[in-house]
Amino acid sequence: MKHLLLLPLILVSHLLFAQSQNERLFVFGHSLIDHRPPAIATPSDETTVPHWLQLFAQEAGHTIAAGGQYGFLHSHRNNIINGLVQPQWGYDIVPGVWDIDNETFAEADMTSVMITAGNFIQNELSPTDDYFYGEGAEVVSPISATHDIVDWVEQQEPGTRLFIYENWPETNLAFPPPMTAPTYPISAADFAIYNTYTQAGFHDWWIDYHDQLLASRPDLNIRMIPVGPTLAKLFGTNLANQVPYTELYEDLDPHGRATLYFLAAMVTYAALYQEEPPATFVVPNIVHEDIRNNYVAISAFIWAELQAFNTPAGESRVFSDAAMPVSLSSFTAMTDQDKVVLSWATASENGTDRFVIERQVESAAFSEIGSVPAAGNPSDYQFTDDDPLEGTNMYRLRIVDQDGSTTFSSVVTAEISGTTSLRVVNRGGRQFQLYGLAANSQLSLVDGNGRVVFQTNRQPAEATLDLPPHLPPGIYYLIANSPGISPRSSRVVIMR
Repeated sequence: MKHLLLLPLILVSHLLFAQSQNERLFVFGHSLIDHRPPAIATPSDETTVPHWLQLFAQEAGHTIAAGGQYGFLHSHRNNIINGLVQPQWGYDIVPGVWDIDNETFAEADMTSVMITAGNFIQNELSPTDDYFYGEGAEVVSPISATHDIVDWVEQQEPGTRLFIYENWPETNLAFPPPMTAPTYPISAADFAIYNTYTQAGFHDWWIDYHDQLLASRPDLNIRMIPVGPTLAKLFGTNLANQVPYTELYEDLDPHGRATLYFLAAMVTYAALYQEEPPATFVVPNIVHEDIRNNYVAISAFIWAELQAFNTPAGESRVFSDAAMPVSLSSFTAMTDQDKVVLSWATASENGTDRFVIERQVESAAFSEIGSVPAAGNPSDYQFTDDDPLEGTNMYRLRIVDQDGSTTFSSVVTAEISGTTSLRVVNRGGRQFQLYGLAANSQLSLVDGNGRVVFQTNRQPAEATLDLPPHLPPGIYYLIANSPGISPRSSRVVIMR
């Protein structure tokens, strides 16, 4: 876990004044984005992508409102033609994006729309093959149905970002005849076959689909989020045989468990916000332990995969601001006694102006600590952080182009030894478990306006904290003051 000592005023100032990105997302989707109810009940909406997007966005200082409707391309298209588009999905913790009783879709100010196709057609239909689904259904192709959807969105809200959400395949697609289709739960060997197919034949279908959309609607901002193949590669390499199949999927369709939708949301968040999921996010226990323990590394893996996901012409399939001002060949952080030395090298530079060094500590946004001018050609660079803070310091480069556009590097970390950090884990409802509690600790709960709303005293043996019921849901910070120790803090979220 990444933890750091911070003063209360620093915490509050970052909370109030960090720049944020506000997303308003509508989804034309199905159960590989929003799966409810799951086979095993969850506390909230953990088997939906928007649930996790909200938590990531909160941690990073952004906002999101989301909603959507269930269906497949043909039914979404039919709803548009018949004037039946509506926000069917609502969430416990995610603000709604469209008040259909009081406003039109055009008045809801969507910033992004996400679309996904069925996951069972890829072995039978090309993107341009006509098909029908159900008795009396009109014959359409995946491409023609998508044209009707994106054209309607552009008419309603011109300039909206359009994302194709590449999901994961129905299990049987990976085992065409004469192969024997597996039964649930599939074996490790069959899971390897499934992951290979997800990255090969299944992925090829989506590439063809996206290419045809780019060619037929060149004036629209149509991007693609390769969720399925990115996770399949992760399961086949970094996490090979670490996470049991039954912790990811609950059937052969395959609907997922909370861990799978958490990972899908990590990929989706990186595409929507054009940044890595926040390194300070504390992954809850409903997510499998191996994912929790490797969260930062998984985030870096996903970010690298998305950055490398380009068209044959070298243009990003994912990011709207696709022109990378620079190509990094390395970026490292090394401790030198009480300092941190950052080193990076560029393989190419194209109109790059400068490298802004940003540092992040727990419960804070990334903030600038320095800047280095770009050389304009492949070069080696170095920057020393003379005043890192105790604990885990996270660094990234904000790469600024001469036209003002920016991209971000992956995150690197450096440990500065110091006092044990404070960690707070939600045990359900308003009960929290405290770790790293020092003797004679005075605990103060601070709200977003910097007001102390609750105080108590604790000893290390008194590691359970029950917060009073009158406190409204929201984000707070628990600050521990102990004799002879600098104030320590941890983020606390009170759920509805």
